[in-house]
Amino acid sequence: MQSAIPGAGPNPAQGHADSSEPAKLNVPAGTLTEAEALEIERRNLRATRTDSSEPVKLNVPAGTLTEAEALEIERCSLRASRKKKIESWIGIGCSGGGIRSATFCLGALQRLAGAGLLEQADYLSTVSGGGYTGSSLQWWWHRDGKTNAGTAFPYGVELRSDSWRLRSLRNHGSYLTPGDGITFWSGIAVVLRTIFLNMAVWFPLLVLTLIALVGLPKLVVSGTYPIIPWNADFGYIAYPRAFMVFLYLAALMVGLLLIFGVLLAWTSILIPPETRDNAKERLRRGVTCALVSVVLFGIALFGRQYSKVVPDYAGLVESVFSNLAVFLVGLLAAATIFITLLQLLGKLPVGLNYLLRRSFDSHAGSALILSATAALIGSIPFVAGAIVAAGAEYQKTTTLAATATVLSGVVSGLYGHLVQAQRALDSPIGRWLAAAAAGAFLYLLAIIAYIVADFLTADTFTLSLIVRPFPTLVHWYYQALVVVCGSIVFALVFGWFSNLNHLGLHRFYRDRLMEAFMPTYDDKGKRSLFTDAEGTTLSEIWPDPTEAKSKPLRPYPLINANVILVNDPELKFQIRGGDNFILSPLLVGSSATGWQTTSDHIKQHGPLTLASAMAGSGAAANANAAYIGSGITRDRIVSALMMMLNMRLGIWIGSPSGRPGRPNHFRPALTHGIFRWGYRRTSRFVELSDGGHFDNLGLYELVRRRADLMIIIDAEEDPSTAMKALVSACQRIREDFGTEIEIGNAADILYAKERNGYPLGAKFAQQPFFCCKVQYPAPDRKSAALLYIKASMVEGLGFTVRGYRAANAEFPNQPTADQFFDAAQFEAYRELGHVCASAMIDHFKLDGKKLLDTVFAAMQLSVPTKPSP
Repeated sequence: MQSAIPGAGPNPAQGHADSSEPAKLNVPAGTLTEAEALEIERRNLRATRTDSSEPVKLNVPAGTLTEAEALEIERCSLRASRKKKIESWIGIGCSGGGIRSATFCLGALQRLAGAGLLEQADYLSTVSGGGYTGSSLQWWWHRDGKTNAGTAFPYGVELRSDSWRLRSLRNHGSYLTPGDGITFWSGIAVVLRTIFLNMAVWFPLLVLTLIALVGLPKLVVSGTYPIIPWNADFGYIAYPRAFMVFLYLAALMVGLLLIFGVLLAWTSILIPPETRDNAKERLRRGVTCALVSVVLFGIALFGRQYSKVVPDYAGLVESVFSNLAVFLVGLLAAATIFITLLQLLGKLPVGLNYLLRRSFDSHAGSALILSATAALIGSIPFVAGAIVAAGAEYQKTTTLAATATVLSGVVSGLYGHLVQAQRALDSPIGRWLAAAAAGAFLYLLAIIAYIVADFLTADTFTLSLIVRPFPTLVHWYYQALVVVCGSIVFALVFGWFSNLNHLGLHRFYRDRLMEAFMPTYDDKGKRSLFTDAEGTTLSEIWPDPTEAKSKPLRPYPLINANVILVNDPELKFQIRGGDNFILSPLLVGSSATGWQTTSDHIKQHGPLTLASAMAGSGAAANANAAYIGSGITRDRIVSALMMMLNMRLGIWIGSPSGRPGRPNHFRPALTHGIFRWGYRRTSRFVELSDGGHFDNLGLYELVRRRADLMIIIDAEEDPSTAMKALVSACQRIREDFGTEIEIGNAADILYAKERNGYPLGAKFAQQPFFCCKVQYPAPDRKSAALLYIKASMVEGLGFTVRGYRAANAEFPNQPTADQFFDAAQFEAYRELGHVCASAMIDHFKLDGKKLLDTVFAAMQLSVPTKPSP
């Protein structure tokens, strides 16, 4: 008898059977063997499987350039200006991280320029803080024809450079409070100004809306408000009829959910999920349910008729509930009979039970939100009346309510700014508290606006209730009416003709960056308080290759931002929060919105300056956006608050496919930011936030351009060396481009260890960089190289840098929220960048000649040989 256990060994009766062959079991009669089953499976896979290495291409909006068209425009200019003979591309990426990244990248770029490597780069792809330095270089290259990307680098190439530009930038490391009258209190004043100007629009419009809700019904329905007793101490509350609609709506939504839930449960009895029974069983089940429904309907109808002859049956509540019971049971009976007939006729759609469940699951959340919102709006008169009534007895109540309104808004907004400025993950408790504070602000603001609207539209009795806390208000009725009417007119006019980009924190942030990194000096070498960069557009900074034959080589700028698409039909963009958006001298756009030439965009939508592009790329704190797509500022309520107060750093521009227009308080602030009707690929306006909200390294766009060599300079805040930005970029590059960045264990060399010596307790990395292979998909399937430089403590740092580390244990990962660098801090990070770049250059023995050939030879990769068109 043969062994029944696979792998138990050969049967002695089989003689010298080959023990390497596993024993095969006989399968039961009438079933497939293993070989037959696998062959059927493989045949099916061969017929249906496609090449997964090809990324899915999105259709761009009509009237915009496709990716291929946009890149060809860019490459034609670069081929002409750089006189390319071989189709090979080199790109350098500078990461986000505020002023910390700006100074580290500056030191690294100084070293690359001194070694002759920067002028060999075709692209300089920058994000946020890295863009401060990148944009500054583009400004000086455009401004001063004597500078270049080599030894005439604008800030000098030596570590101890005595460049006057470097001295100026070092003195303005605290760019938000640079002096010259701009102090910490200037920032506070700007915040207060921003809140005041925006509330001067939103509050009168909210009062106008509530006046319509409170006052218009009086023109249609005669009589006064229903007067609701509150309690013996506080008296009465006048409740407007119009607000009853919201309470009815809330009750209706809850009722519909309950009805839908009952029908869904009943349908699961009629048509059990995941069953395929015969016609006889379906008939039996359907008839049974139909009979039960008819019996229930009869009982409900009988109860309704019988209750009418019962003494004292005259109450409205009893009548409503009895009629509702008859309606629900009748609906249940009718649905049962209808489904039964469909089953008998064989017309019932397959998967109806699943379809109903899916419909309930997908709509129930929105229904609950709508119901809760309607209930909150309906409760406004109750709460407002309670505050007024309580204020009659305790006059501090009104003051406390107003104070709570302001504080809740400020706390929520500042928490969102702080979390995103630090590139930190918010805690669940912090997220809930911030959302609750934002909701409290919006709700209390509505209550205050309701009290104002009620005061202006009240009759004599209602007015007596409203002014109980402050009786003298009745004498100021007409003055208040004039002020409110004037405020409404101002809000309508100012809200329509204003530009959101000019009224918020974005402008203050932009101006301070522009003054620090793009200054203007007079003939005597004195720094001017006003800079010519104010009006310098993106399209101006890149020379026409046909007119700039003598211009020195310099890398083409790619300023990376994130276009917010939280409401786009494409689920990928919803989850990520947006798409990578490029601002450059030749092109603006993204794969989602399509591309447009920068010159055409400026003609259609107005000026787009280098300073605005730099600030937009660094807009870390912004509504509906967060670091690599996740954070508190993506919360719906917090985002609505930030938009209402315009406490955001992002910039609104016309979409590449959009019509010309001015971004004002009504569109897009109201439609996009508060109601969230926009934030789609086809929206008229798009909002740009920090490039780090999508890719914080500048790597994504270099891979899109299929660069052969990419040097990434990373100085983001990363005390645990988690490299979150690199991990996120690799995942998105794999998903979108089918390109694999083969890091493997190469990053192990960045792991820092403590060593004996000064400064005590500091951790030093073995090397501050690693290199790896990048594998592109079809059609060419070419290989490329990635050199990744990380801000790390390494050997070779000077005593002053080590001394700074001894006094500042968080160095070189001090919080991004610290945007106030003094000279010592500035120099510590600049020297660190210089030394880290030197380590990479010395390792590969790069001397400024044939950069691509040297790196590819060291990594044993094939050098590109395809001639340029």
